[in-house]
Amino acid sequence: MDQKINRRYLEQYNKRQMLIACRNALTNIHENGHFICKLTDTLTRFTTGLIYLLYRSFKSICILRPFTLDPSSSERFLVCYQLQSPVNQSIIKHLDDLLLRYEKTEDILEVVPVKCLIEPEFQQYIADTSQRLLQREIEGLDKYLWLVENGQDRKIDLTMSNEDWNEVHDCVTVERRRPASSDEPDSGIELPFGWIKQWSEREEQFYYFNTHTKESRWKPPN
Repeated sequence: MDQKINRRYLEQYNKRQMLIACRNALTNIHENGHFICKLTDTLTRFTTGLIYLLYRSFKSICILRPFTLDPSSSERFLVCYQLQSPVNQSIIKHLDDLLLRYEKTEDILEVVPVKCLIEPEFQQYIADTSQRLLQREIEGLDKYLWLVENGQDRKIDLTMSNEDWNEVHDCVTVERRRPASSDEPDSGIELPFGWIKQWSEREEQFYYFNTHTKESRWKPPN
């Protein structure tokens, strides 16, 4: 029981620290400044909500996972590039209100309403990034399992040779996605009711969004 309480307390502590870090970034970083924040999970509504607020405050964001991390670790890093000025004061006030709520409630489950998280471009980026990082974790764990089964279990540290680093890098690196084709395969095709075609500036390609179900996809709907 004590271990469960400690884990729950740690989760709440990490949430509060993330709120403080994001608020400090928005109030202390100068215009066009950058911000890097460690994330423990990108799939919860709380964490994704914080990412959304930073997504609205910086010119661009990127979620990445360094190759030197343990393959079984869920840690990621959020890199925010070029803070836009002026900073939206309502976002800072909202973070202040959330911090005050932590003094009166046991836990906070969400930062922004769900309707913000299903914004087509943001939703697509979070989904694509989560799948990409998960694929890297799977490949890294497969490599680690192979080393264990073949009696070659060893920790990756700074004393490894360049050849070892290159081998590890090749094993956990996924192939880069090819640039989107400039051709539009759906030219002249009438989309089903409710579907619209939109351009993603972040991914530099078209995607399809259903205004009724909020579903988004890269390929044209049938």
